Amino acid sequence: MRGSQSLFADIVFNDTLPPKERKGRNNTLQVKRNECLIDRYFFYAKLIGYNYPKVLEMLESEFFLCISTIPQIMEKPDNQLYLRRLKMEQPTKQHFEKKWPHIKWAA
Repeated sequence: MRGSQSLFADIVFNDTLPPKERKGRNNTLQVKRNECLIDRYFFYAKLIGYNYPKVLEMLESEFFLCISTIPQIMEKPDNQLYLRRLKMEQPTKQHFEKKWPHIKWAA
């Protein structure tokens, strides 16, 4: 058969293929995004005083997430712990400006 030897050679002798690279979301970046999302949530809700629907609307436009996705992210155990820590520490606007200098921290 035509090409059968090359097919056999490709299967048996071609072990130099690189391992498949993982595609999809980078967990480190996702954790950092969630931390920034929670910081922004705290900023809008506690420091600015926006109500819950307004905060979700602001976060939706800033992070390009669905309004229904934001509470799901925030309800994860690690994120709940981080939010509780923020509530205890009561960081100021200056804290967030220093932590995330590329973001505008004005209402």
